[in-house]
Amino acid sequence: MIDHALKIEKIITLINVILLVFMILMVFVNVVLRYGFNSGISVSVEISSICFCYGFVILEA
Repeated sequence: MIDHALKIEKIITLINVILLVFMILMVFVNVVLRYGFNSGISVSVEISSICFCYGFVILEA
């Protein structure tokens, strides 16, 4: 039983890390595009916010 709990904890941690990395990449790419090329990804802020919220929801589960 404890083995299953550790596997679930590792999966949850992996999902949170993936969401965090994706969020950081989206914000970084948007900043580079906005300041370097005067354009940007219009939904990057919303996607980053969703990743942040779902990261906390998954973490609390």
